[in-house]
Amino acid sequence: MTLTPEIAQAVVKWAEGASPKTIQRDGRTLLLYLLNLQEPLAWRYLSSRYGKDLVLTERGWGIANGVLVHPLAEARALLAGLPPEQPKEENFADLKDLMDKPQQPESPALVVPPQGVEWCICDGKLATERRDGGRSSPERDRTLKQLSEQPLRWLPKVTQAHIDAVRQLARRHPNFQPAIRFLVRHLHLLKLGELPLHLPPMLLLGPPGVGKTLFAQGLAQALPAYLRLQSMAEVTAGWILTGHSRSWSEGMPGVVTRVVAECPMGQLPLLLLDELDKANGDSRWPTDTALLGLLEPGTARTFRDENLDLELDVSRVSFILTANRASAIRPEILSRLKVVRIDPPTREQMPAIVESVDDAIRREYPQLDEAFEPLGPDLIVSLISQPPRDLKRLLLEAYALACERSSSNRVLRLADLYGAEERTQAPAKLAYVIPILVDPSGPGRLH
Repeated sequence: MTLTPEIAQAVVKWAEGASPKTIQRDGRTLLLYLLNLQEPLAWRYLSSRYGKDLVLTERGWGIANGVLVHPLAEARALLAGLPPEQPKEENFADLKDLMDKPQQPESPALVVPPQGVEWCICDGKLATERRDGGRSSPERDRTLKQLSEQPLRWLPKVTQAHIDAVRQLARRHPNFQPAIRFLVRHLHLLKLGELPLHLPPMLLLGPPGVGKTLFAQGLAQALPAYLRLQSMAEVTAGWILTGHSRSWSEGMPGVVTRVVAECPMGQLPLLLLDELDKANGDSRWPTDTALLGLLEPGTARTFRDENLDLELDVSRVSFILTANRASAIRPEILSRLKVVRIDPPTREQMPAIVESVDDAIRREYPQLDEAFEPLGPDLIVSLISQPPRDLKRLLLEAYALACERSSSNRVLRLADLYGAEERTQAPAKLAYVIPILVDPSGPGRLH
């Protein structure tokens, strides 16, 4: 086929939205872009000209990144009205060799896709030298192995798909509209600058049980992002975040380093620090002091994990924090965060939240989605008086009871929800209990 402006436009459009996939083939790591039928002109043109270079995967045919460079350059040149610039043969061969060559841990090759931005995390060679075969700590050696094998990563640029995915969260988390609006505006700004996906440090401030953690999990699912949750109420000292000293027998890398090391290629690392207002560790190693540097992009680029004795760029890590009370948080921390107040859901918003919790349960237990129909309206109405925090427990108990009763049950019933075998209606349950105090000094006065 001859390259025409129409075909060139189709090729460029497909390349900008193509799905990358890394596969192992004969001991080699290949980065492919999957062809699809949504752009039939691009599919026919690339398959006719580069059919011998296509690779079949379980998700369809793909073309290696090194091979894609040539037709993409031709297409862009044609659309720009420029004469086609043929890549030098030796350069083109080098690109193909780069994809075919086994990656070496000390100097891994990274091919950044067109919609990606390179992220250099650390010195891979230095990370390799720091390994001691697990003598210090298995967790330390595992983290260093991950960093030495992939010290270079890429992050996706913000696209309209990211913006739409975040906006859709309002359907399942209606009481988080202020947070969703803030994130959507920020993503629009990043999209304009063709910048990588990143979320500004944000504090979700609200009473307990309104669904703050559930919202963060839904956000990670939508983007997608690699989410790690750390309860600040359990943090005893700042080194939980920044790494224990190697002088400690059970010392290990900090949670920030681990979320970076574990994050898959092409995903956003997202750290959820839950219950920030309950952090009350040792005053000699305060947790909030460690957090100050992590929230500043300048210092985060030269972050040093004490356990690894290694400098890392963690400025690409996104932070979401939750708290019930702002008064328990240092002003220096609050000044580095976008504070978004979250109100309890209204009665009208609760049906969407019930469905959101049920969706999260079915993602955690995929078999439930196959065994049960979606929740019925009567069941949803019976749950709207419950605090969001209790919904997961109640639904899990109901699913367990339904599975115990019948292996072929396809519908969750009110009887399952309230533990009654034959009842079709359950008495109304109070969401909250109001304590009453009788004043002994007064004539039966209630407080």
